[in-house]
Amino acid sequence: MSKQKKNQRGITLIALVVTIIVLMILAGVSINMIVGDNGLLTKAQDAADIYEQASSNEQSALDSLEEIMNGYLNDDNQGEKTLVEMYDSGELNIGDYVDYKNPTSGSYTAYATDTGVDDEGFEFNAYITDQVYDVSNNQLNWRVLGKDETTGGIKLIAGSPMKSNTVIQGVDVPYLFMYGAKAYVNGLGILNDIGALYKNEYAIDARSVNIEDINAITGVETEENIKNVNLSVYINGLQYGTPYNYTNQYTPESWINGKNTTEISGTVDGYAYLVNTQIDSYPYVTVSNTRAYEMLFDNIEYQTGKNYWLASFGTYAYQNFVGFSLSMVAENLKISNMSTSGCFAGMMSFFDSDDGASYGYYAGVRPVVILNPNVTQEQIPVIEDQTEETWNVSGN
Repeated sequence: MSKQKKNQRGITLIALVVTIIVLMILAGVSINMIVGDNGLLTKAQDAADIYEQASSNEQSALDSLEEIMNGYLNDDNQGEKTLVEMYDSGELNIGDYVDYKNPTSGSYTAYATDTGVDDEGFEFNAYITDQVYDVSNNQLNWRVLGKDETTGGIKLIAGSPMKSNTVIQGVDVPYLFMYGAKAYVNGLGILNDIGALYKNEYAIDARSVNIEDINAITGVETEENIKNVNLSVYINGLQYGTPYNYTNQYTPESWINGKNTTEISGTVDGYAYLVNTQIDSYPYVTVSNTRAYEMLFDNIEYQTGKNYWLASFGTYAYQNFVGFSLSMVAENLKISNMSTSGCFAGMMSFFDSDDGASYGYYAGVRPVVILNPNVTQEQIPVIEDQTEETWNVSGN
């Protein structure tokens, strides 16, 4: 019996070892089920992440819905069309007046050293120095000029040009005077900087009116159109698009910087044409839209009326020299041997390349603003036609 008891104790030890091994295996399996890649903790974290992402997506959707609802419920935009939609549907037309708010302050000084009026050759040299344009003295009316091809927004043009502070022998003269090589080099920037005074929160850009704005109304928009109506060929000029090359001549820049001669070459890119008028046998352009014609070509007599600069420059070329030019819209303007008793749009030569001959002119500055395409009729409403002041400078 004593020997039998000893054998039973030996079997119990083996069983204990087996039991421990089994428990270790079970523990390993349990740990893996809890913390492994597909364990309970991992699945719990995945579920938490999915819930958080779903909550974020739901909040984003609610925010978007709230924004849309606010757009419909906001009194400022409810049911309002954009000016672009009105223009496209024919409810807004070229020449219509709109209530574009002028800035209340801002000024620009066109310095004599930039405009060239400090030159001894300028006829008004003794009377004109710096010329100041102040927004507070120029609260302008605004009219629809069309749609801007680049931005898709509506273009507005001032109903009348701005007035400067220029006084000549006690007479208020509203024009911007420019002369010679400096006018060609600096004129474009001066005009656009003055126009930029009128940019407000609804405008993408503000600048001076340019020849492309006028061409969009007159239809002179292709090289063929320009050649068909170009006046320069009637005063011995080379046709638009003709190459030129001359040696030992001046550019406006070389004249300003020491009067050094150089070789000049390029292609004729200046031109001018008549509008709604026949002079001798010269060609002309017809603008049949009476409101557009009145807006752009009424009371524009040179030296007395509201003739205005165009912020565009180019070159005329002749058999032996080049004329460096800026553009203008005017009437009753003498060009070389031709008097344009009718309306004229195009280049005026400031500087001749062969001998440095310089010329001076004067005209109003007429701003243009480009509206944001999303501007609505609530923000800038259409208003009844306004009365524009008639300029009669010679009668002052």
